[in-house]
Amino acid sequence: MDNLPKFFYLRADINIKGFSNRLSFLSDAQSLPLLNKSVDLVVSIHVLEHLPNGLQAIGEISRVLSPKGVAIGMVPERRKKETLEYYKPDPMEHYHYRAYGKGFIERLLLYFDVSLVNAKNYCSHRRLGFGSEKIFICKNRDVDKHLKFHRF
Repeated sequence: MDNLPKFFYLRADINIKGFSNRLSFLSDAQSLPLLNKSVDLVVSIHVLEHLPNGLQAIGEISRVLSPKGVAIGMVPERRKKETLEYYKPDPMEHYHYRAYGKGFIERLLLYFDVSLVNAKNYCSHRRLGFGSEKIFICKNRDVDKHLKFHRF
């Protein structure tokens, strides 16, 4: 067991409600209080759609992710290509600021190389409610060379 790597992990949320004994710090994902390239793994499950500026949060994740780091995320995704922006939290949509369309991957590709995995291949979608959602596995790339898009 001594050969296993030691892990240090942080749990963050914008709201302390219900998490008081499990959070490391309070933070808005649009402005993370972490050093550049200081995190090896970021997990963001159903977060970006709750933020006024999801693209800013994606940029923050890219900023704090180490060169060999990985970001794993999920957002609820509509079957249509275009994303619907609500501009304020919509109570009829679980207080989401937007409903991401299939074009969501283009937002990720601004910062990352992206692989897609179907969530139901790894967990019981009935139990967790993920249905046919995709898991986005993102690896940082040189942001100066990010302007070409990859189609999956």
